[in-house]
Amino acid sequence: MTAAHIHTNVTPLTRLATAYAELMQGFFAACRRWTADHIARPDEENWFAMWIPASASQIV
Repeated sequence: MTAAHIHTNVTPLTRLATAYAELMQGFFAACRRWTADHIARPDEENWFAMWIPASASQIV
């Protein structure tokens, strides 16, 4: 097997890596939106929002 033959799979691998990166970016963007929404509008039933401080200065 020559080096030229080995490198023929670079394009599909690159496409797979790009698709994975896009999926992960979308997932974490959704996580950031969800977290921001729950911190901005906490309610008594939402324990997640109750234990996260509103700002970093409140972390002791």
